[in-house]
Amino acid sequence: MPILSLDVGTKKIGVAYSEYGLLADEFCTINYTSQLQAITEILFLIKNKKVDKLIIGLPCYASGTDSNQTNHVRDFSKKLEEKIKSSKIDAQILFEDEELTTKEAERILFSQGKSLEVVRERRDQLAAKLILDQYLNR
Repeated sequence: MPILSLDVGTKKIGVAYSEYGLLADEFCTINYTSQLQAITEILFLIKNKKVDKLIIGLPCYASGTDSNQTNHVRDFSKKLEEKIKSSKIDAQILFEDEELTTKEAERILFSQGKSLEVVRERRDQLAAKLILDQYLNR
């Protein structure tokens, strides 16, 4: 049961992967200039890894209300879902609360003594891993 997890930002998407649905690993960060480019890369990963679940981090305020970023993620997810369906791929999209995962990823990386450059390179994929860990631990 291969699973991908996404931490969707406006310029980068962190990706994590779990081959058997037991352990999550950081996978990659997608840098993109258009949603179509990002969706194309994600579809490639879904097909290549034979993913049947896609967990997308949904950012909300602590109060549970939507933010501008929440709207961006929902819009992106809707377009991705349309492409998945039109490509006849059998992958389910689920949302997972991602409150403060990027901040937690930064904290973890800095606590490991990583440089600012490394933190910037890895924080999104580590945030995706934290989102997937949270999903798998339920």
